[in-house]
Amino acid sequence: MLLRHKKGASVENRLRDFKNGIIFRRLKQEKPEALDKLVAIPGDISLPMLGIPTKYIKAMENVSLVIHSAATVRFDEPLKAAINLNVSATYEAIKLSKKFPRLDLFCHISTFYSNPNLKFVENKLYPPPMDWQTAIKLSESNIPDETINIFGKKYIQGFPNTYTFTKNLSENVVNDHSHLFPVLIVRPSISKLLVI
Repeated sequence: MLLRHKKGASVENRLRDFKNGIIFRRLKQEKPEALDKLVAIPGDISLPMLGIPTKYIKAMENVSLVIHSAATVRFDEPLKAAINLNVSATYEAIKLSKKFPRLDLFCHISTFYSNPNLKFVENKLYPPPMDWQTAIKLSESNIPDETINIFGKKYIQGFPNTYTFTKNLSENVVNDHSHLFPVLIVRPSISKLLVI
């Protein structure tokens, strides 16, 4: 599990707290050794290859399932930062997953609200409001945040915030790479169980 240091807690301590969560109560009772497969990997989703040190990437070659749930969930995140943390990070997770020869599934946790401009949302992908590759180039540019926020208003029309906009783009990142390995996009409603 990719974790970063947060509020003075090490990745190891954060993983321990996560394993002690209610979500694993039944597994701990019935098959506690299964939790040993869950190990802490230090990283940072804002960095290339998710900031994972090379020694950990080599140790991850037997990974068969990737669940990508990392994202900024701040609704008022500046557009440039939201693209970096939600869209670029998803692309970096895809690139990392290409290194796993035994990968059976890439599961992307999106949001029920990724298409807020539609009255009825089917279980399918919709055309994105902006090309995700263009969005990444924009976030990597030297254009000031204020300018991107003004320019970005054109693209995020129909989206109440940068979070839903960038989660929509992230779904398209995953879909555009679905020829590499099986993918699953999950759109849960807001839940604290997914946030650690």
